[in-house]
Amino acid sequence: MVTGLSALTRLTQLCIKFERFETIRVRGPPPVTRVLLPILIEFEFFGVHEYLEVLLARIDAPQLKFITTRFFGNHVDIQHQQVMSHLLRLTHGPFERTDVRFSLNDVDIQLYRPNGSLPVKMMTVGFVDSEEALGQQILTVTQLALSLLSNITELEIGSQGNLDELDDVELVNLIDNPGWLVLFHTFTALRTLRLRNEIQPLVLFSLQGHTEVLPGLQDLYLCEWHWQGEPLQALEQFIAARQHSDHPVTVHHVPEYYDGDWEE
Repeated sequence: MVTGLSALTRLTQLCIKFERFETIRVRGPPPVTRVLLPILIEFEFFGVHEYLEVLLARIDAPQLKFITTRFFGNHVDIQHQQVMSHLLRLTHGPFERTDVRFSLNDVDIQLYRPNGSLPVKMMTVGFVDSEEALGQQILTVTQLALSLLSNITELEIGSQGNLDELDDVELVNLIDNPGWLVLFHTFTALRTLRLRNEIQPLVLFSLQGHTEVLPGLQDLYLCEWHWQGEPLQALEQFIAARQHSDHPVTVHHVPEYYDGDWEE
């Protein structure tokens, strides 16, 4: 298939979808020479990670902007695969700011250049028929952060609005997911953190009692919607502990669903 793509030098969109769960047998390392797709802008893949790993290792797309990948089932262990490293190679950093949006089955990641007002890369990673999709998403973003985003100074995290479908047990499991702390330990250069809607209390609970994470954090932006109850107590404990350290944090609150410039 990749050999056939080599002739499509004017290709701008590439979509590959499998209709059912199917694994493949990988036969040895891929060829060193990659196929150049010079004006490919959008790539979408729907299937198993083994096939995507082989495919991504053999293509190069310097103009790629939109990347969508959706994997089947619970068997995907992103941290132990080469898929993310190949995706990161196609993104062509460095980046200064990252916006992340979680949903029950997908995570959307927007990457910004230094001083850029518009995202230069937009990536969606999703999981189909997965009972632990959101936990896998957190690990996926962690892998991205470890490989590419450790030097960003601004991070915004929100949700797509359907996390309220989680029951109490699922919510507790999500709050206790160690992936949150692994994620935040990655961003040693982060100065500004913005939290939106349903994701806000989850992050505040994960930071509670862990003042060593995000050592460079200076400004924390929160929506007023969740400034009450246990999330507020978790926030107060985190801020109080940081105030007694060498890394104090200033909290800013903005109106619910505010979509303007958070620094204004």
